[in-house]
Amino acid sequence: MTRAFVFYCKAYRIAGLLFAMSVILVIASPAGGGSGAISSGNHRPDDIRSAAALEEIKLLEHECFDEVNKYREYKRLPVLDLDKELVLVARDYSRRMAEERFFSHTDSNGESVRERLAQAGIRWRSVGENIASSRGYINPVAAAVHGWLGSPGHRRNIVEPGFRFAAVGAWIGRDGTVFFTQVFIGR
Repeated sequence: MTRAFVFYCKAYRIAGLLFAMSVILVIASPAGGGSGAISSGNHRPDDIRSAAALEEIKLLEHECFDEVNKYREYKRLPVLDLDKELVLVARDYSRRMAEERFFSHTDSNGESVRERLAQAGIRWRSVGENIASSRGYINPVAAAVHGWLGSPGHRRNIVEPGFRFAAVGAWIGRDGTVFFTQVFIGR
């Protein structure tokens, strides 16, 4: 491993600790605690369809997308452009995996990302997909990205120069498991 990559991994650990400390501070603060407050570890967006739950999902998606682009920059590749239509497809697939309790690139109907994009009317020349699930981690984004970078096929999607557009969709299951779907396309 290069020194820069080791630094990158250490930065992930520090970011995770800072995130955990900020969550503890919010929960412990008078405005963050008490009855009716939803902490990030306790609410379940598939149970509580609130603005706060959706904002947490959007934050996870944004952080994950940014971390993948940081890795691309580290590898001296152009950053991926966010495609908002892809976000909806990716988030819906993460939701389905959480609610239907499966984890696969192919759904129960035998459909892959190619069919999901076609159903959404999204055109592409090349396509890739990374999925991850994370439960019990302080920083689920770091766990997902670390897992992808540790897998040759997932890492290949992240560094593929032909992919110029991407999105991350997340969902939090009833048991607190965070599901991530990242879709990459080249046009």
